[in-house]
Amino acid sequence: MNIESGVLESVVKFMKGADGCIAKQASMETALESEAEGLIKSCVDVGLLPEATKEASVQKIKEDPTYMVDLLKKAASKMETIEPAGAGVDNVKVAGATETADEAFDRILFS
Repeated sequence: MNIESGVLESVVKFMKGADGCIAKQASMETALESEAEGLIKSCVDVGLLPEATKEASVQKIKEDPTYMVDLLKKAASKMETIEPAGAGVDNVKVAGATETADEAFDRILFS
């Protein structure tokens, strides 16, 4: 079978381009293998996943890396914004118009 040199050159270029993608995929799979159990354990420890699903979740994350996206979404939905202690930003801005920052701080702290 005769193959034109142009076709062979195209195949070689394709393989060179695919080499980087294959290496990146292998790197991600290696990282998942080593980190999956710890990641799932952390999710179980904070209550994102039930203990009974721990082993299945480790396998799932190794087989389907997009499962991490689901875990991130679940974690984000559980997070809540905590207001900082002290005055809100609006109060400080309003107070700053007539008081120094130290005076506003003292007034809020001691009120």
